[in-house]
Amino acid sequence: MPSSGGTPGATDYIPADHLSRFVREWLKDHGETERGLARRAVDPETHLQLKHGWINTLALGSVSRAPELWRLRALAAAMNVSAKRLAEL
Repeated sequence: MPSSGGTPGATDYIPADHLSRFVREWLKDHGETERGLARRAVDPETHLQLKHGWINTLALGSVSRAPELWRLRALAAAMNVSAKRLAEL
């Protein structure tokens, strides 16, 4: 598996502005940092962990493609929301 975490199963297109805004608002509402979120963002299926840099890129709305499914699951686990909810943004 590439160190970048690229895995099969990328989701359909997710408008970056919706997901990015959701993450920014969640961080603010929970008094959380991107680094703190990254520490907890582990995909329950693959055990891959999100990196702070990727979360920062996402929060800035600069992710160049739809996040892979494992990334959504990791983010959802750290935020205590369902991956389906994130995918529907």
